[in-house]
Amino acid sequence: SELRGFRIGSSNSGYWFFTPGIFSYGDTYRNYMGNNQSNRYGYWLNSYYLVPQQAITLTLNYNQFKKIVSDSLYSKEIFDPTTSIYTEVYIEFVNGFKGKIAFNKKDEKWQNQSYKHYDFFSEISVENNLAKLLGQYKIKDFGEIWEKHILGMELSVNLTDEWKFFTRGMIANDRIGSRHSIFTEMQYRVSGNTEFYLQYGPSYWGQYGLVNDDGFVSSGDMREEIKLIIKGWF
Repeated sequence: SELRGFRIGSSNSGYWFFTPGIFSYGDTYRNYMGNNQSNRYGYWLNSYYLVPQQAITLTLNYNQFKKIVSDSLYSKEIFDPTTSIYTEVYIEFVNGFKGKIAFNKKDEKWQNQSYKHYDFFSEISVENNLAKLLGQYKIKDFGEIWEKHILGMELSVNLTDEWKFFTRGMIANDRIGSRHSIFTEMQYRVSGNTEFYLQYGPSYWGQYGLVNDDGFVSSGDMREEIKLIIKGWF
């Protein structure tokens, strides 16, 4: 359950919105058509603040949950609690520029062992009728031995009404070494129901979330791939 509509402040001081909620998924609950969670209960308190007279939004979210039934082989009193605090500053500039800085602090226990996952994220983007540029940088598991630095960029250009160009590049660095991935695509629209794509590189790395793509962050790397795709519909 969730409650919405809580607000404090004024047009001069700015408005702060709050959204509290609670949840409980039983030990035998299953959801095969969505996010399949089970055996946990908890609560959250999400909030955001609109800075007056400025295109700035501040976000502060907190959530906590733990298991309902212990699945530990060592003790029936281990419920693996997890707490998370997420803070974000989002700014809209002139001429289509947007920026975001965020920090996520996650503390969890598994089999009574403590783990920290502190992530720093930054993003800047600009978009107009001609092109869109997106750049992201993330430090995952900040301060831990498995700390990773991920850099990602995307560029999309409308060359003409029929031709479009897109490219994506990603770099990941950790204590083992560095990895990269580059994807480039030329798109040609023949008519209203036919399109041609000429692609180089793996299209899947960074497709969903760019630097937040856990598949690439954990083990993704560049692959030499060339594809010619023809799409048509009636």
